[in-house]
Amino acid sequence: MPALEICNMKKTILKRAGKCFLYLVMAVLAVTIVLGICTKATGKVFGAAVMWVLTDSMEDTIPARSYILVTSVEPKDIQVGDIITFYSRDHAISGSLNSHRVIEVIGDHEEFRTKGDHTPMAGTDTVKVSDIVAGHLRDLPVLTCL
Repeated sequence: MPALEICNMKKTILKRAGKCFLYLVMAVLAVTIVLGICTKATGKVFGAAVMWVLTDSMEDTIPARSYILVTSVEPKDIQVGDIITFYSRDHAISGSLNSHRVIEVIGDHEEFRTKGDHTPMAGTDTVKVSDIVAGHLRDLPVLTCL
């Protein structure tokens, strides 16, 4: 095969590979934009929301300054051991969102006692159903390093 033909074949292959790569980048960008718009509009993507964990109260389970994926949860479905996100009634951080593990279900799922995995003792305040925002789905370690 002449050298010119081989050179032209290489150029054609490189052009096709470049186009494939460009289409892939465009598709990823389009999905990212759509997810960004969904998140801005509703705060959720596919029924879930991304939240930022500020403190170390859940270390080693959830690192401080990391992201988690949460979703709506029915109080009757919450069990001991689950991690929930709620508006805190603790005087030090009252009204702030907090994510802790449920250590006790009180009554017929009317209230919950929670504790941070890294916290030595449970708080004295209970979490009322009206304060619950979401249940923990999973950590998002990929976002933590951003």
